[in-house]
Amino acid sequence: MVQVDGQPCVVCPWHGSTFQLKDGEVVHGPAGTDQQVLPVRVIDGVLEARLP
Repeated sequence: MVQVDGQPCVVCPWHGSTFQLKDGEVVHGPAGTDQQVLPVRVIDGVLEARLP
């Protein structure tokens, strides 16, 4: 995770696109579309994501 303009973001290790964690918005390309954000929770140390 990195901070861009004070917002937590993730960076794709393959192509370097950067996305905001809060809404999946592209901060830096080459990605041209935002990413879907999934609701998650942690139960007993296991991360669970609800699929659409």
